[in-house]
Amino acid sequence: MRSVRAEKPVERVRMPAERIRVTPPPIKDRPRKASRANKAKKISLLAFLAVVLIVAGTAYIASTYFSRATFTIVPVTIPVSVDNVTIVATGTSTSGYLRYEILKYSGVASTSIPAADGQYISAKASGAVVLYNSYSTQGQRLIAGTRFIGENGMTYRLPSSIFIPGYSSTNGSLVPGTIKTAVVADEAGAQYDMARANGTDMLKIAAYQGSPRYDTVYARLASDIAGGFAGAKKTVNQALLASTTKDIQDMLTKSLLVQAKAGVPADYVTYDNAYGTVFADPAIGGSTAHSATITVTGTLYSVIFKKTDLAAKLAGQGSIDRFGKSAYSISGLESLKFAITNPGTFRPAKANTLIARLNGNIELTGTVSIDGLRSKLAGLPLSGTQGVFASYSSVIDIAKSSGELFPSWSGAVPKDLNRISIILK
Repeated sequence: MRSVRAEKPVERVRMPAERIRVTPPPIKDRPRKASRANKAKKISLLAFLAVVLIVAGTAYIASTYFSRATFTIVPVTIPVSVDNVTIVATGTSTSGYLRYEILKYSGVASTSIPAADGQYISAKASGAVVLYNSYSTQGQRLIAGTRFIGENGMTYRLPSSIFIPGYSSTNGSLVPGTIKTAVVADEAGAQYDMARANGTDMLKIAAYQGSPRYDTVYARLASDIAGGFAGAKKTVNQALLASTTKDIQDMLTKSLLVQAKAGVPADYVTYDNAYGTVFADPAIGGSTAHSATITVTGTLYSVIFKKTDLAAKLAGQGSIDRFGKSAYSISGLESLKFAITNPGTFRPAKANTLIARLNGNIELTGTVSIDGLRSKLAGLPLSGTQGVFASYSSVIDIAKSSGELFPSWSGAVPKDLNRISIILK
Protein backbone atom coordinates (compact mmCIF):
# COMPACT_ATOMS: atom_id res chain seq x y z
CA MET A 1 0.00 0.00 0.00
CA ARG A 2 1.37 3.03 -1.14
CA SER A 3 1.82 5.54 1.51
CA VAL A 4 0.30 8.81 0.89
CA ARG A 5 2.35 11.80 1.76
CA ALA A 6 0.48 14.70 2.79
CA GLU A 7 1.06 17.78 0.73
CA LYS A 8 1.76 21.15 2.31
CA PRO A 9 -0.89 23.74 1.95
CA VAL A 10 -0.21 26.36 -0.69
CA GLU A 11 0.48 29.74 0.72
CA ARG A 12 -1.12 32.57 -1.02
CA VAL A 13 0.92 35.65 -1.29
CA ARG A 14 -1.13 38.73 -0.77
CA MET A 15 0.05 41.73 -2.69
CA PRO A 16 -0.37 45.03 -0.97
CA ALA A 17 -3.33 46.93 -2.49
CA GLU A 18 -2.45 50.12 -4.28
CA ARG A 19 -4.75 52.76 -5.83
CA ILE A 20 -4.22 52.98 -9.44
CA ARG A 21 -4.45 56.68 -10.56
CA VAL A 22 -6.49 56.88 -13.66
CA THR A 23 -5.58 59.91 -15.74
CA PRO A 24 -8.48 61.11 -17.81
CA PRO A 25 -7.85 61.91 -21.44
CA PRO A 26 -6.57 65.45 -21.96
CA ILE A 27 -9.18 68.08 -22.78
CA LYS A 28 -8.48 69.61 -26.13
CA ASP A 29 -7.96 73.48 -26.25
CA ARG A 30 -9.59 74.07 -29.64
CA PRO A 31 -13.18 74.56 -28.52
CA ARG A 32 -12.16 77.13 -25.89
CA LYS A 33 -10.11 79.11 -28.41
CA ALA A 34 -12.96 79.06 -30.92
CA SER A 35 -15.34 80.40 -28.31
CA ARG A 36 -13.03 83.23 -27.50
CA ALA A 37 -12.56 84.00 -31.18
CA ASN A 38 -16.29 84.07 -31.70
CA LYS A 39 -16.66 86.44 -28.80
CA ALA A 40 -13.92 88.62 -30.21
CA LYS A 41 -15.57 88.59 -33.60
CA LYS A 42 -18.89 89.59 -32.07
CA ILE A 43 -17.22 92.39 -30.15
CA SER A 44 -15.43 93.56 -33.28
CA LEU A 45 -18.65 93.44 -35.27
CA LEU A 46 -20.49 95.39 -32.61
CA ALA A 47 -17.68 97.89 -32.45
CA PHE A 48 -17.72 98.20 -36.22
CA LEU A 49 -21.46 98.67 -36.22
CA ALA A 50 -21.14 101.24 -33.48
CA VAL A 51 -18.51 103.09 -35.49
CA VAL A 52 -20.71 102.92 -38.59
CA LEU A 53 -23.65 104.24 -36.60
CA ILE A 54 -21.53 107.01 -35.11
CA VAL A 55 -20.14 107.93 -38.50
CA ALA A 56 -23.60 107.76 -40.06
CA GLY A 57 -25.04 109.77 -37.23
CA THR A 58 -22.27 112.29 -37.47
CA ALA A 59 -22.75 112.48 -41.22
CA TYR A 60 -26.47 112.94 -40.74
CA ILE A 61 -25.96 115.64 -38.15
CA ALA A 62 -23.33 117.29 -40.31
CA SER A 63 -25.57 117.05 -43.37
CA THR A 64 -28.61 118.30 -41.48
CA TYR A 65 -27.24 120.91 -39.12
CA PHE A 66 -23.85 121.92 -40.47
CA SER A 67 -24.20 121.49 -44.21
CA ARG A 68 -23.69 124.52 -46.42
CA ALA A 69 -23.99 125.33 -50.10
CA THR A 70 -22.01 128.02 -51.88
CA PHE A 71 -22.80 129.15 -55.41
CA THR A 72 -20.58 131.58 -57.30
CA ILE A 73 -22.61 133.42 -59.91
CA VAL A 74 -21.13 135.27 -62.88
CA PRO A 75 -23.75 137.58 -64.44
CA VAL A 76 -24.05 138.06 -68.18
CA THR A 77 -22.28 141.31 -69.12
CA ILE A 78 -22.37 143.16 -72.43
CA PRO A 79 -19.78 145.94 -72.90
CA VAL A 80 -20.78 148.73 -75.29
CA SER A 81 -18.37 151.22 -76.83
CA VAL A 82 -20.06 154.59 -77.38
CA ASP A 83 -17.90 156.27 -80.00
CA ASN A 84 -19.30 159.58 -81.28
CA VAL A 85 -22.85 158.24 -81.22
CA THR A 86 -25.42 160.85 -82.25
CA ILE A 87 -28.90 160.76 -80.76
CA VAL A 88 -31.99 162.70 -81.79
CA ALA A 89 -34.55 163.23 -79.04
CA THR A 90 -37.77 165.15 -78.53
CA GLY A 91 -39.76 166.20 -75.51
CA THR A 92 -42.80 164.29 -76.74
CA SER A 93 -43.48 160.65 -77.53
CA THR A 94 -42.55 160.42 -81.21
CA SER A 95 -42.09 157.08 -82.96
CA GLY A 96 -38.45 156.39 -83.85
CA TYR A 97 -37.08 159.14 -81.58
CA LEU A 98 -35.61 158.99 -78.11
CA ARG A 99 -37.68 160.95 -75.61
CA TYR A 100 -36.28 163.37 -73.06
CA GLU A 101 -38.09 164.85 -70.10
CA ILE A 102 -37.72 168.21 -68.39
CA LEU A 103 -37.19 169.14 -64.76
CA LYS A 104 -37.87 172.86 -64.21
CA TYR A 105 -36.21 174.92 -61.47
CA SER A 106 -36.68 178.66 -60.92
CA GLY A 107 -34.87 181.19 -58.79
CA VAL A 108 -34.10 184.84 -58.16
CA ALA A 109 -30.73 186.49 -57.50
CA SER A 110 -29.69 190.10 -57.06
CA THR A 111 -26.75 192.37 -56.34
CA SER A 112 -26.03 196.09 -55.99
CA ILE A 113 -24.06 198.33 -58.31
CA PRO A 114 -23.28 202.09 -58.28
CA ALA A 115 -26.10 204.27 -59.64
CA ALA A 116 -27.33 207.85 -59.75
CA ASP A 117 -30.77 208.88 -58.54
CA GLY A 118 -32.96 210.49 -61.20
CA GLN A 119 -36.43 212.02 -60.94
CA TYR A 120 -39.27 210.37 -58.99
CA ILE A 121 -41.29 207.95 -61.11
CA SER A 122 -44.49 206.07 -60.33
CA ALA A 123 -45.47 203.24 -62.71
CA LYS A 124 -47.79 200.24 -62.51
CA ALA A 125 -46.57 196.88 -63.75
CA SER A 126 -48.51 195.31 -66.61
CA GLY A 127 -48.51 192.18 -68.70
CA ALA A 128 -50.59 189.67 -70.64
CA VAL A 129 -52.54 186.68 -69.31
CA VAL A 130 -54.64 183.88 -70.77
CA LEU A 131 -58.01 183.39 -69.06
CA TYR A 132 -59.43 179.85 -68.83
CA ASN A 133 -63.04 178.68 -68.38
CA SER A 134 -63.38 175.05 -67.23
CA TYR A 135 -66.51 175.81 -65.22
CA SER A 136 -69.26 175.71 -67.82
CA THR A 137 -70.06 175.35 -71.47
CA GLN A 138 -71.57 178.80 -71.09
CA GLY A 139 -69.26 181.79 -71.52
CA GLN A 140 -68.19 183.85 -68.50
CA ARG A 141 -68.22 187.67 -68.66
CA LEU A 142 -65.70 189.63 -66.57
CA ILE A 143 -66.09 193.42 -66.26
CA ALA A 144 -63.32 196.02 -66.26
CA GLY A 145 -61.67 196.32 -62.87
CA THR A 146 -62.14 192.63 -61.96
CA ARG A 147 -59.50 191.83 -59.34
CA PHE A 148 -57.03 188.93 -59.74
CA ILE A 149 -54.81 187.68 -56.90
CA GLY A 150 -51.44 186.41 -58.09
CA GLU A 151 -49.49 183.58 -56.46
CA ASN A 152 -47.11 186.30 -55.27
CA GLY A 153 -49.98 187.74 -53.19
CA MET A 154 -50.28 190.90 -55.29
CA THR A 155 -53.54 192.23 -56.80
CA TYR A 156 -54.04 192.93 -60.50
CA ARG A 157 -57.05 194.24 -62.45
CA LEU A 158 -58.61 193.91 -65.87
CA PRO A 159 -58.31 197.20 -67.75
CA SER A 160 -61.41 196.36 -69.85
CA SER A 161 -64.32 193.93 -69.88
CA ILE A 162 -63.86 190.53 -71.57
CA PHE A 163 -65.86 187.38 -72.38
CA ILE A 164 -64.35 183.89 -71.81
CA PRO A 165 -65.87 181.20 -74.08
CA GLY A 166 -67.33 178.06 -72.46
CA TYR A 167 -65.45 174.77 -72.45
CA SER A 168 -65.86 172.07 -75.11
CA SER A 169 -65.22 168.32 -75.26
CA THR A 170 -62.87 166.49 -77.64
CA ASN A 171 -62.62 162.68 -77.57
CA GLY A 172 -64.04 162.71 -74.07
CA SER A 173 -61.54 165.29 -72.80
CA LEU A 174 -62.56 168.71 -71.52
CA VAL A 175 -61.05 171.61 -73.46
CA PRO A 176 -61.28 174.93 -71.54
CA GLY A 177 -62.45 178.04 -73.30
CA THR A 178 -59.66 180.65 -73.46
CA ILE A 179 -59.00 184.29 -74.23
CA LYS A 180 -55.86 186.40 -74.01
CA THR A 181 -56.01 189.84 -72.37
CA ALA A 182 -53.98 192.38 -70.42
CA VAL A 183 -53.79 192.92 -66.66
CA VAL A 184 -52.44 195.90 -64.71
CA ALA A 185 -51.05 196.04 -61.18
CA ASP A 186 -53.40 197.47 -58.57
CA GLU A 187 -50.72 199.95 -57.45
CA ALA A 188 -47.34 201.27 -58.55
CA GLY A 189 -44.19 199.53 -57.42
CA ALA A 190 -41.64 196.95 -58.48
CA GLN A 191 -43.13 194.44 -56.00
CA TYR A 192 -45.90 193.84 -58.55
CA ASP A 193 -43.48 192.58 -61.17
CA MET A 194 -44.18 188.89 -61.80
CA ALA A 195 -41.96 186.74 -64.01
CA ARG A 196 -43.48 184.00 -66.12
CA ALA A 197 -40.33 181.94 -65.63
CA ASN A 198 -40.47 181.66 -61.84
CA GLY A 199 -43.11 178.92 -61.77
CA THR A 200 -45.76 180.99 -59.95
CA ASP A 201 -47.75 182.14 -62.95
CA MET A 202 -51.37 181.57 -61.88
CA LEU A 203 -53.87 184.29 -60.93
CA LYS A 204 -57.27 183.65 -59.30
CA ILE A 205 -60.37 185.86 -59.43
CA ALA A 206 -60.91 187.33 -55.96
CA ALA A 207 -64.71 187.53 -56.28
CA TYR A 208 -64.97 183.78 -56.95
CA GLN A 209 -63.19 182.71 -53.76
CA GLY A 210 -65.27 180.09 -51.90
CA SER A 211 -67.24 179.06 -55.01
CA PRO A 212 -66.66 176.28 -57.60
CA ARG A 213 -65.62 178.90 -60.15
CA TYR A 214 -62.56 179.86 -58.05
CA ASP A 215 -60.60 176.83 -59.32
CA THR A 216 -62.20 176.56 -62.75
CA VAL A 217 -62.10 180.16 -64.01
CA TYR A 218 -58.57 181.52 -63.68
CA ALA A 219 -55.65 183.14 -65.50
CA ARG A 220 -52.06 182.21 -66.33
CA LEU A 221 -49.29 184.54 -67.43
CA ALA A 222 -48.79 184.84 -71.18
CA SER A 223 -45.86 187.22 -70.57
CA ASP A 224 -44.00 188.73 -67.66
CA ILE A 225 -45.81 191.36 -65.64
CA ALA A 226 -43.16 194.06 -65.48
CA GLY A 227 -42.50 197.80 -65.37
CA GLY A 228 -43.68 198.48 -61.85
CA PHE A 229 -41.76 201.24 -60.10
CA ALA A 230 -42.23 203.84 -57.40
CA GLY A 231 -39.35 206.08 -56.46
CA ALA A 232 -36.37 207.86 -57.91
CA LYS A 233 -35.41 206.33 -61.20
CA LYS A 234 -31.95 204.80 -60.97
CA THR A 235 -29.50 205.59 -63.69
CA VAL A 236 -26.81 202.94 -64.18
CA ASN A 237 -23.93 202.46 -66.55
CA GLN A 238 -25.24 200.19 -69.33
CA ALA A 239 -21.99 198.27 -69.75
CA LEU A 240 -21.84 197.67 -66.01
CA LEU A 241 -25.51 196.63 -66.04
CA ALA A 242 -24.84 194.11 -68.83
CA SER A 243 -21.82 192.52 -67.14
CA THR A 244 -23.56 192.44 -63.77
CA THR A 245 -26.62 190.82 -65.30
CA LYS A 246 -24.38 188.16 -66.90
CA ASP A 247 -22.68 187.46 -63.56
CA ILE A 248 -26.04 187.11 -61.81
CA GLN A 249 -27.30 184.76 -64.52
CA ASP A 250 -24.16 182.57 -64.21
CA MET A 251 -24.48 182.47 -60.43
CA LEU A 252 -28.16 181.63 -60.64
CA THR A 253 -27.50 178.91 -63.22
CA LYS A 254 -24.93 177.18 -60.96
CA SER A 255 -27.34 177.29 -58.05
CA LEU A 256 -30.20 175.84 -60.09
CA LEU A 257 -27.95 173.11 -61.54
CA VAL A 258 -27.21 171.87 -58.03
CA GLN A 259 -30.96 171.55 -57.42
CA ALA A 260 -31.46 169.88 -60.79
CA LYS A 261 -28.79 167.21 -60.17
CA ALA A 262 -30.23 166.44 -56.74
CA GLY A 263 -33.70 166.07 -58.21
CA VAL A 264 -32.92 163.49 -60.91
CA PRO A 265 -34.92 160.26 -60.27
CA ALA A 266 -32.90 157.08 -59.69
CA ASP A 267 -33.88 155.54 -63.05
CA TYR A 268 -32.96 158.68 -65.04
CA VAL A 269 -29.68 160.31 -66.04
CA THR A 270 -28.68 163.87 -66.87
CA TYR A 271 -25.47 165.61 -67.92
CA ASP A 272 -23.69 168.81 -66.89
CA ASN A 273 -24.52 170.63 -70.10
CA ALA A 274 -27.92 169.04 -70.80
CA TYR A 275 -30.02 172.04 -69.92
CA GLY A 276 -31.42 175.34 -71.15
CA THR A 277 -32.17 178.60 -69.33
CA VAL A 278 -34.65 181.44 -69.68
CA PHE A 279 -34.06 184.76 -67.86
CA ALA A 280 -36.35 187.73 -67.43
CA ASP A 281 -35.00 191.21 -68.10
CA PRO A 282 -33.10 192.54 -65.09
CA ALA A 283 -35.16 194.66 -62.69
CA ILE A 284 -33.46 197.85 -61.48
CA GLY A 285 -34.57 199.12 -58.09
CA GLY A 286 -33.48 199.90 -54.59
CA SER A 287 -33.96 202.79 -52.17
CA THR A 288 -30.36 203.40 -51.19
CA ALA A 289 -28.79 206.56 -52.55
CA HIS A 290 -26.08 206.21 -55.17
CA SER A 291 -26.69 202.46 -55.70
CA ALA A 292 -29.18 200.25 -57.50
CA THR A 293 -30.28 196.68 -56.87
CA ILE A 294 -30.15 194.51 -59.98
CA THR A 295 -32.53 191.54 -59.72
CA VAL A 296 -32.66 188.67 -62.19
CA THR A 297 -35.31 185.96 -62.29
CA GLY A 298 -34.53 182.80 -64.23
CA THR A 299 -35.65 179.24 -64.92
CA LEU A 300 -33.43 176.27 -65.70
CA TYR A 301 -34.83 173.43 -67.80
CA SER A 302 -32.84 170.28 -67.00
CA VAL A 303 -32.94 167.56 -69.67
CA ILE A 304 -33.15 164.00 -68.31
CA PHE A 305 -33.28 160.63 -70.07
CA LYS A 306 -34.69 157.37 -68.85
CA LYS A 307 -31.68 155.08 -68.46
CA THR A 308 -33.21 152.04 -70.13
CA ASP A 309 -34.33 154.09 -73.15
CA LEU A 310 -30.94 155.75 -73.60
CA ALA A 311 -29.07 152.45 -73.13
CA ALA A 312 -31.25 150.74 -75.74
CA LYS A 313 -30.50 153.55 -78.17
CA LEU A 314 -26.75 153.33 -77.57
CA ALA A 315 -26.37 149.53 -77.30
CA GLY A 316 -28.93 148.50 -79.91
CA GLN A 317 -32.05 146.43 -79.47
CA GLY A 318 -30.15 143.19 -80.06
CA SER A 319 -28.13 143.67 -76.89
CA ILE A 320 -31.26 144.44 -74.90
CA ASP A 321 -33.02 141.34 -76.26
CA ARG A 322 -30.16 139.20 -74.90
CA PHE A 323 -31.67 139.59 -71.43
CA GLY A 324 -35.17 138.60 -72.58
CA LYS A 325 -37.73 139.57 -69.96
CA SER A 326 -35.15 139.55 -67.17
CA ALA A 327 -33.85 142.70 -65.53
CA TYR A 328 -30.44 144.21 -66.14
CA SER A 329 -28.43 147.09 -64.76
CA ILE A 330 -26.56 149.77 -66.68
CA SER A 331 -23.24 151.22 -65.58
CA GLY A 332 -21.22 154.03 -67.11
CA LEU A 333 -24.08 156.17 -68.44
CA GLU A 334 -23.33 159.01 -66.02
CA SER A 335 -19.68 159.08 -67.15
CA LEU A 336 -20.41 159.58 -70.86
CA LYS A 337 -19.34 162.83 -72.48
CA PHE A 338 -22.46 164.65 -73.68
CA ALA A 339 -22.56 167.58 -76.09
CA ILE A 340 -25.58 169.31 -77.64
CA THR A 341 -24.89 169.83 -81.33
CA ASN A 342 -27.84 172.14 -82.06
CA PRO A 343 -27.65 174.73 -79.26
CA GLY A 344 -28.87 177.46 -81.59
CA THR A 345 -32.25 175.82 -82.22
CA PHE A 346 -32.81 173.66 -79.16
CA ARG A 347 -35.42 175.15 -76.82
CA PRO A 348 -36.15 172.81 -73.88
CA ALA A 349 -39.01 175.03 -72.70
CA LYS A 350 -40.73 174.21 -76.00
CA ALA A 351 -39.80 170.49 -75.91
CA ASN A 352 -38.44 170.69 -79.44
CA THR A 353 -35.80 168.52 -81.12
CA LEU A 354 -32.49 167.91 -79.34
CA ILE A 355 -29.45 166.57 -81.19
CA ALA A 356 -26.52 165.42 -79.08
CA ARG A 357 -23.27 163.45 -79.40
CA LEU A 358 -22.06 160.98 -76.76
CA ASN A 359 -18.69 159.33 -76.15
CA GLY A 360 -17.43 156.75 -73.65
CA ASN A 361 -18.22 153.21 -72.57
CA ILE A 362 -21.16 151.58 -70.85
CA GLU A 363 -21.86 148.04 -69.66
CA LEU A 364 -25.11 146.10 -69.38
CA THR A 365 -25.19 143.47 -66.61
CA GLY A 366 -27.89 140.92 -65.91
CA THR A 367 -29.41 141.20 -62.44
CA VAL A 368 -30.47 138.28 -60.25
CA SER A 369 -32.73 138.31 -57.20
CA ILE A 370 -30.46 136.65 -54.64
CA ASP A 371 -33.33 135.87 -52.27
CA GLY A 372 -35.44 134.48 -55.09
CA LEU A 373 -32.62 132.26 -56.38
CA ARG A 374 -31.81 131.05 -52.86
CA SER A 375 -35.45 130.05 -52.30
CA LYS A 376 -35.57 128.10 -55.57
CA LEU A 377 -32.37 126.17 -54.73
CA ALA A 378 -33.28 125.28 -51.13
CA GLY A 379 -33.64 121.52 -50.55
CA LEU A 380 -32.90 120.50 -54.14
CA PRO A 381 -30.56 117.61 -54.96
CA LEU A 382 -27.40 118.79 -56.66
CA SER A 383 -28.65 117.51 -60.02
CA GLY A 384 -31.86 119.48 -59.61
CA THR A 385 -30.02 122.81 -59.38
CA GLN A 386 -29.13 122.66 -63.06
CA GLY A 387 -32.73 123.27 -64.08
CA VAL A 388 -32.94 126.30 -61.79
CA PHE A 389 -29.81 127.87 -63.24
CA ALA A 390 -30.98 127.09 -66.77
CA SER A 391 -34.01 129.32 -66.16
CA TYR A 392 -31.59 132.17 -65.40
CA SER A 393 -29.48 131.66 -68.52
CA SER A 394 -30.45 135.09 -69.89
CA VAL A 395 -28.76 136.85 -66.97
CA ILE A 396 -26.27 134.26 -65.60
CA ASP A 397 -23.21 133.03 -67.47
CA ILE A 398 -23.76 129.33 -66.66
CA ALA A 399 -20.37 128.19 -68.02
CA LYS A 400 -18.49 130.51 -65.67
CA SER A 401 -20.65 129.90 -62.61
CA SER A 402 -20.14 127.09 -60.09
CA GLY A 403 -21.56 125.49 -56.95
CA GLU A 404 -20.14 123.57 -53.99
CA LEU A 405 -21.73 121.55 -51.17
CA PHE A 406 -20.25 120.94 -47.74
CA PRO A 407 -19.90 118.23 -46.65
CA SER A 408 -19.38 116.87 -50.12
CA TRP A 409 -21.42 113.73 -49.50
CA SER A 410 -24.57 115.63 -48.49
CA GLY A 411 -25.85 115.51 -52.07
CA ALA A 412 -28.50 118.19 -51.58
CA VAL A 413 -28.74 121.92 -51.00
CA PRO A 414 -29.73 122.75 -47.39
CA LYS A 415 -33.33 123.73 -46.76
CA ASP A 416 -32.20 126.44 -44.37
CA LEU A 417 -31.83 129.58 -46.50
CA ASN A 418 -29.23 130.94 -44.09
CA ARG A 419 -26.92 128.06 -45.09
CA ILE A 420 -27.03 128.93 -48.77
CA SER A 421 -24.43 131.47 -49.87
CA ILE A 422 -24.62 133.13 -53.28
CA ILE A 423 -21.61 135.12 -54.38
CA LEU A 424 -21.90 137.51 -57.31
CA LYS A 425 -18.57 137.64 -59.07
